[in-house]
Amino acid sequence: MPTAPKLVAALLFAALGWAAGRALVPALPEGMSAGNLPIAAIALGFFAGWFVVGPGAGRGWQFGAAAGLRGAAAIFLWALILVSILRMLERSMRRMYDDPMQAILGVFALIVEYGAIAMTWPVIIILVLGGICAGLIVETAGRHWK
Repeated sequence: MPTAPKLVAALLFAALGWAAGRALVPALPEGMSAGNLPIAAIALGFFAGWFVVGPGAGRGWQFGAAAGLRGAAAIFLWALILVSILRMLERSMRRMYDDPMQAILGVFALIVEYGAIAMTWPVIIILVLGGICAGLIVETAGRHWK
C-alpha cells in the first residue's frame, strides 16, 4: 500500500543511488564504460527505498538509521548482481563460456571483481552517510505522517 514514508524513502534512495553511481564513474578502470549505471542505480535506489526502508518507518531513530544502512547496502548489492548478470550475458553471447554452469559461476567471479572496483572511499562514504541520513529523514516522515 502506498504511504508517504515509502514515497519519501523511494525518492531519497533514488537520489542516493544516483550519487553513488556518479561517484563510481571516475573509479572505473581505463576502457570500462559506466554505461547506464547511474540511471540503473536510480531505479535500484527507488525500489530499495520503497520495499526495504519505507515499510519500517516510524519505529525509532536507531531503526531508521539501521534501515537506511540496509537500504544503501541493498542498492550496492543489487547493482553488483545486476551488472554482473548483464556482463555474463554479454560474455555468453560472445561464446566465452563452454557450458551454462561456467557462466553461472562466472557471475560470482564478476560480483567479486566489480565489488573490489566499487569499494572506493567516495562510494562508501556516500552510501554510509547518505543511507543513515536518508533513513533518519524517512523516520521523521514516518512520525509526521502516521
